[in-house]
Amino acid sequence: MMSCLSRVADLHKWIHVVGCMIVAIDGPAGTGKSSVAKEVARSLRFAFFDTGALYRSLAWWVEAQGITWQDESGVKEALCSFHWELRGEDSPSYFVNGTDVTLLIRKAPMADLASKIAAYGFVRDYLLSSQRHFAEGRNVVFEGRDIGTVVFPQADVKIFLTASPRVRAERRQQDLSRQFPHQIFSVEEILSQIEQRDGLDERRAACPLKRAPDAVEIDTTFLTFDEVVKTVLAKIRPHLVPSSSSKGWFYGTVYWTVRGFFRLFYGLKIEGDMYVHKGAGLIVANHASYLDPPVLSVSCPEEVHFLARGSLFQNALFGWFIRKLNAHPVEKTGQDVKVFRDILKLLSMGHKVILFPEGVRSLDGCLQPFQRGLAFIVMKAKVPIYPAYLQGTYQVWPRGQRWPKWKGKVTCRFGPPLYFDVWRARDKRALEEEILSKTWQAVRNLEQG
Repeated sequence: MMSCLSRVADLHKWIHVVGCMIVAIDGPAGTGKSSVAKEVARSLRFAFFDTGALYRSLAWWVEAQGITWQDESGVKEALCSFHWELRGEDSPSYFVNGTDVTLLIRKAPMADLASKIAAYGFVRDYLLSSQRHFAEGRNVVFEGRDIGTVVFPQADVKIFLTASPRVRAERRQQDLSRQFPHQIFSVEEILSQIEQRDGLDERRAACPLKRAPDAVEIDTTFLTFDEVVKTVLAKIRPHLVPSSSSKGWFYGTVYWTVRGFFRLFYGLKIEGDMYVHKGAGLIVANHASYLDPPVLSVSCPEEVHFLARGSLFQNALFGWFIRKLNAHPVEKTGQDVKVFRDILKLLSMGHKVILFPEGVRSLDGCLQPFQRGLAFIVMKAKVPIYPAYLQGTYQVWPRGQRWPKWKGKVTCRFGPPLYFDVWRARDKRALEEEILSKTWQAVRNLEQG
């Protein structure tokens, strides 16, 4: 038992979350945190993490093992055998050791038990890593009771929702009635449970419920759901990634000039760029033409970095020019380790990097298999993949043709980001295959529109 907890302790050292935006929404039970956070995440196309579901899932597991919350050693044992999975982004389901507990954890007794178990410091320390691991390389909206004070004190935006106890009880009663229509729930009983839970959460020694000093407090007592969401979004938007117009003057000038050129001569059409969020990530696309790097670069709303053949830097003036556009030289001398190191360094600095994982340009314009280096980078950097497909560039300038045509239609299409649970992977080879196959299929799906 002690060896298990000591290994876990190593994971609890502060994890630096690079290149992502974190929104922390805290508050007591019944303020609508989960519903508001979920809608805010959907509106921003961010990932969503329900911290309450994590603690309720542990409560369910402890109860399923026949352990009472007062049995501290029993809770520790249950914790070491607790394996939690979140499946799905939009409508997540929660699994404990393979059992779907999504509906089971919403029952009122689970909330009360979760609050009691959460009073143990070792429980909160153990589950802290799951929350921080989930945030690696993602834009995420977290909801809970200590997100802005303990889990992510460096969160970009902190919101603290409040409401009168009776209003919270009435809302909770309505939610339970919708979820379990054949049961009757008393507002007075729920009110009593909420007041009791507030006391436990506020007085517990480990990570008590409190508003972070820099959090924005929003009283939802007399606000509708839509009004709360609108207010929260208004607090978040000033912190979102600036538009491409805020790029450095040189990069921005070239960006808009080249983008205008492609629009004028090739009718450049950009689709799905709203999927590209702030922070580190790999933009992965097909590669069939010399036009692919510039078209993809000017289609992305953020500045991007990319690798280029070392020979292109031999001319001092041209080398200076493309370096200013975030090009990084690659020598074809088998120095794969250096290439990977350079990419990982860029990602660790919060940049986006363009990759063409086919390795070489396609001879016929068809999508080729992806090389394993893509999976290696994702597993090391723990960043999302932004799939993209370039349509029409092959027809304008195919491999083997000396000069491009002066007319054609070019489209850059982005898809939803792909996240891989690198931290929880038990079989690295299986994860590698999953990364390659899912990314390839995502690009393939974009090809088919």
